Amino acid sequence: MAFEFGDTTPTGDLPGEGFDVLEPLAGLSAEALVSTAAYSATMNAVNTCRTLMAASLLHEQREEEYLLHRSGLHTGQAQSVDELLNKTANAAAGVDPYAEYGPNGFEQATAELGAALNLTAAEARDLIRTGDAMRYRLPLTGTALACARIDLRRFTIALTRTDFVDDATMPIVDAHLAEAILARDPMSTTRFTALVDQIVHKHAPDAVRRRNDHATRDREVTIRPTGSSPAAPASPATCPTPTPPPSMPS
Repeated sequence: MAFEFGDTTPTGDLPGEGFDVLEPLAGLSAEALVSTAAYSATMNAVNTCRTLMAASLLHEQREEEYLLHRSGLHTGQAQSVDELLNKTANAAAGVDPYAEYGPNGFEQATAELGAALNLTAAEARDLIRTGDAMRYRLPLTGTALACARIDLRRFTIALTRTDFVDDATMPIVDAHLAEAILARDPMSTTRFTALVDQIVHKHAPDAVRRRNDHATRDREVTIRPTGSSPAAPASPATCPTPTPPPSMPS
């Protein structure tokens, strides 16, 4: 059975030959078209969350299977002094002791999602990480995504801007962010970013300090001599810290 317009549980992969998926919309009134667009947007938001959830759960399942398989093959304990010395030498040389067991759960899930959803490896990895964050770090903000109050782009902004919030403070930040989203009209990405920063600054000031410290380290530039120029002592140069933008009024 091929997919039919309006079918919420399609059993086929593609519409039947000659079927026009847009034709059923042609005779709708303006009000009906608005309702259709709103319904489609809502379903898109729900499906986005379901995709993120599925990616995260797949990652967990594959990781459990990988760890079970690895533990069944080797306990990680050395059986002799020579084996212990060999493991120590390999660790010092940077040799991965688990490389022989094949790709880990994250790598397996990345490959499966990439193949199924026609994604690059980087996109599949981002999908898994975003799904993990929606389940464990920003579940209430994820609910706002599922309700179509924000889109995936804005959720990703929230995820990025709360990177340095510790696990103990994260539920507080998540709750205030979700409350602010539901209490406001749609915002531009600039205003949304300012909103997230304002909430983080108020409820997780240590995260702001950690983010600023990280940004300062990233701006460090070290000048070293090259083979084509006279030797000179290395001198670190740090770019000036830009003035942060003013906080958005609540």
